[in-house]
Amino acid sequence: MTIQREIRIHTTVSDVAEAVAGEFISVVGGVQRLGKTPRVVLTGGTLGIAVLRATAQHPAAASIEWNNVDLFWGDERWLPDGDAERNDEQAREAFLAPLAIGGDRVYRCPSPDSGLDLDQAVARYASDISWVWEEKTAFDLVFLGVGPDAHIASIFPGRTDLVEATEPVIGVRNSPKPPPERLSLSRVAINRAARVWLLISGEAKREAYAHIINDDDALVAPAASVEGQLQTIVFADTVVSD
Repeated sequence: MTIQREIRIHTTVSDVAEAVAGEFISVVGGVQRLGKTPRVVLTGGTLGIAVLRATAQHPAAASIEWNNVDLFWGDERWLPDGDAERNDEQAREAFLAPLAIGGDRVYRCPSPDSGLDLDQAVARYASDISWVWEEKTAFDLVFLGVGPDAHIASIFPGRTDLVEATEPVIGVRNSPKPPPERLSLSRVAINRAARVWLLISGEAKREAYAHIINDDDALVAPAASVEGQLQTIVFADTVVSD
């Protein structure tokens, strides 16, 4: 399957983050001007958090009603609340706290502190966000960092159980990168987005970038197998794309 993607190359990681931040604000503002509440799926990782930090610092950020945006996570590490390695904690420091974003529109994944086991946490998160599937387009925008192995969210190559999952929220065990247990949206869920933006940078990810450009199989490169209903963009730096 050939996916129609835009490729946007910027010189440095900082340039990528600043460009994506501006585009992010533009999309959110456009949805709000239509009288709707934007639904955005956030990502972690170095570049993903850099985008969130750049967004919080962007001059146009003040034009957005950030507490009228539904925020979700594409995946989360099964770690205690407040752990510095959790994606939601990194997002809190870089983005949520600086913009005073909080309340019941921030859909964090459960943690072990909830008293739930991983399977129960998956069921809880699936229930918490079940309302988004009532529409054909579940999300306005999904951010996805891309790993050196071309994984996205916590969907890792070679894992049929993850790549071919049909439930919207999945539990991940024996992850090839720590921690071993995680929660993740599935490819089925991600592909319900209007826009999917892939974030990739650095020499270590050149092979992953090539997989995307070559439209390689989902089991080889999950990042090559997701697309938005309206738009799919790969934001990259010159190091990874050369």
